[in-house]
Amino acid sequence: MSKDIEEQLKDYKINKYDEVSIPAEIDVYIEKGIQQNKKHEKTQLRKRIITMSACFVLILFLSSIRMSSVIASYVINIPGLDYIVKLVSHDKGLQMALENDFIQPIGISDTHEDITLTVDGIIVDEGRMVIFYTVENNGDHPFLQLRNVELKNDSGEALSVSLTYGGFVSNFNEERKKSERIEINLQQENELPDIATLLVNFSEARQTWEAYSLEQANIGKKNIDDRDRFTELESTWKIDIPINKEKFKNLKEIYSINKAITVHNQKIDIQQLVIHPTRMELDVVYDENNPLKIFSIDNLRITDEKGEWKGIVNGTTATHLNDNKKRHYFQSSYFSYPKKLYLEGDGIYALGKDQLEVVVDLKNEKLLKSPVDGIKLLAVVPQDEQYLLHFQVPQPKNKMIHDIFDWTFKDALGQEYDTNNWGYSTGGDGGDYDHVYYYIPKDVKMDDIITLKIVHYPILIDAPFKIRIK
Repeated sequence: MSKDIEEQLKDYKINKYDEVSIPAEIDVYIEKGIQQNKKHEKTQLRKRIITMSACFVLILFLSSIRMSSVIASYVINIPGLDYIVKLVSHDKGLQMALENDFIQPIGISDTHEDITLTVDGIIVDEGRMVIFYTVENNGDHPFLQLRNVELKNDSGEALSVSLTYGGFVSNFNEERKKSERIEINLQQENELPDIATLLVNFSEARQTWEAYSLEQANIGKKNIDDRDRFTELESTWKIDIPINKEKFKNLKEIYSINKAITVHNQKIDIQQLVIHPTRMELDVVYDENNPLKIFSIDNLRITDEKGEWKGIVNGTTATHLNDNKKRHYFQSSYFSYPKKLYLEGDGIYALGKDQLEVVVDLKNEKLLKSPVDGIKLLAVVPQDEQYLLHFQVPQPKNKMIHDIFDWTFKDALGQEYDTNNWGYSTGGDGGDYDHVYYYIPKDVKMDDIITLKIVHYPILIDAPFKIRIK
């Protein structure tokens, strides 16, 4: 093992996750890809928005995971892939996948406008694909952001996937090179082609993150148009990624659980657990007769007989299969061969089913109805082609970020519309609250009274539970 890598591993072991902090640009991660205009794409986007925030908060809790010298000794022999040691440091399942020779080196690049995008390698199975990539700035591009990431098959058709990727890069002229990952949640099994085409666009930001943060802090006082922050680059970067599907063929375990539990008098059915090399998938159904609408389970986790925590997978927490059914994702135990697995949670986020609407008078800038006191309307800001609704909401105990409102809203006549965009920022002048920014289009004929649907509310109902699932 090289001396540099050995020293790097010592730093990881001593400092654990001191170097893996929640990035200042978390709010920009939330807004990535929001310009996609198809309604079903917005639904998928909302899923990945929730997940990205969850993964960064989760890093704070995974301090017990140690870096493996086996990983480093393997990765160091693949040119350009040593950075993966850091990128998988918070995901024990991916660490074990690396230890078991599960990475596929790629090393294919595309260059436009003095920017080189290289796909260095992938980790993939039937449920998840992680693309490790490097962006190199060969010109003058100080603040780049990854935009409009797509994955297509060899026929040019978009794959049914949801994507999570980092974006806003500060001081790129100083760093010159940045390595990161793209998380891909596969919606349908056996859909991956032999060659997947990655398509990427970039935007040039007009300011540093710090300058943008100051601007966001005054968002209720200024007429800020979000689209002015970035200039789209003309080129599209395209890389064909060969996938060796034999590497993960038939590598999964399926367990039928079919257990019903009661949490705060709400019935929850635990149906099935599927263990892939890169993650575990757990299907959970909330009984439709429950008096409360359950938004999520707090600190949902899977532990083994040693009490080791298999936390939420980086990049995604759950897929909404329907109104009452969710598929939750966890770090994989595939290569650790546990004898027992338990499902644990600390409570639920929920509201009464008659408490799920917020009514706003746009003309008079008033909140006409809110089922809970914690949601406050701070401002309605007219912009060129849209209104910006600035809300204050309680800050959750776990600091995780969620979308509070649905992507669609209705006017007084019951006509349904789509939001242009939404954003979320944490904290506020030291108070225990966060900010939600919801954008209403102006270019439609609608009544001034609108109704927003609540899809998450950040007040926890404490109700710990633990059941055996394997």
